[in-house]
Amino acid sequence: MKNIFALFLSLLYVNTYAENTSTWSCLNPWVEISCHAEQCNFKTITEYFTPFRISIENQKDISICAYSGCWFGQVSHQQHSTLSSYITQQLQWNHSQQTSEKFIVNIDTENKIGVLLGYSYALPLQCQAD
Repeated sequence: MKNIFALFLSLLYVNTYAENTSTWSCLNPWVEISCHAEQCNFKTITEYFTPFRISIENQKDISICAYSGCWFGQVSHQQHSTLSSYITQQLQWNHSQQTSEKFIVNIDTENKIGVLLGYSYALPLQCQAD
């Protein structure tokens, strides 16, 4: 009986930690998908492939880095079971120019996979809790 109780407490702790993690790092190591005018282009990993790097801190600050720079700003966060959604409104490009780029990042906190949608990109993500 003690072993079952200890197992229950361990599982409860792991679930609570996974769902309450507030800092994530993600990148798209498999493919880059960009879409324009109802047509999508796919780039797979090559030596010239530069994955996006997404960092979300404290469920409120985000950086989305790609090629020549990064967007920085705040996100609104929603949690639905093991799915976390982060939505942007106003971002700064390379800490200077204000843009109204809109992104949404969804993370399955149980499987540590996600997707970024925005700026004509639809990217599958591999994520880790920091």
